[in-house]
Amino acid sequence: METVGSFNILIMKNTILLLFFPFLLSAQEVTRDTSYLTNSGGNFFNVNRIEYENGAYSETSTMIGDTLAVLSLYANKISSEANQYASVPTLTKQDKQALRLYSKLQWYDFSTYRFKGGGKRAVWIASAAVGILHGGREAYHAEPTVFEKRFNAAPLSFFGSEQWKRNYFDRDPDNGHKPNLFNPVRDYYHFSGAATKTVWIGGAFTIGMSKQPLKYKLLDLLIGTLITSGSASLTYNILR
Repeated sequence: METVGSFNILIMKNTILLLFFPFLLSAQEVTRDTSYLTNSGGNFFNVNRIEYENGAYSETSTMIGDTLAVLSLYANKISSEANQYASVPTLTKQDKQALRLYSKLQWYDFSTYRFKGGGKRAVWIASAAVGILHGGREAYHAEPTVFEKRFNAAPLSFFGSEQWKRNYFDRDPDNGHKPNLFNPVRDYYHFSGAATKTVWIGGAFTIGMSKQPLKYKLLDLLIGTLITSGSASLTYNILR
């Protein structure tokens, strides 16, 4: 009876070990997981071998079939991966530009900066134009007769030294001032001032709304400022 009892206990221990063997393996760190094909008796098998840190391993074998079955398996796999790549959406030009512009850059890295796009060229051209207007305004402010000497403008004309009188009724200050709303269309001094402010505000808004990093927007504004300053100085020196 004792022999039978001991035998039963041994069977129970082995059964418990067999039941918990997979859990014991799963608790170990996996060090290697490989798959390979093997041939036996004309049939191919896919063997998956998992090795653990304690030296134990487990293998599972799945029959695939003959050579034709193997070729069919890999053909289907290649076709499936090709379909996955084909289903990836194609990036548009705008998408690629956004990825390029908004990729993480160091503050000093301007490698992706471009001198076009976002309306910046239109802003710079307008900046050059208002620079010319502003330079002429400053030349007139320094010497009211500058346009009369350079272009033979009449004193009471749009560019003349007495152009300010055009804002009064009958061009006589004693008769009262005309509505200020239309001052920019009556004389060059007011026109150039209004045009300059309009371009500066509009240009800042255009560049501010462009899709590019903040440091590129600031650089665009700086370039516009330099263009305005340069063209204004050049115009002033030419007129004087």
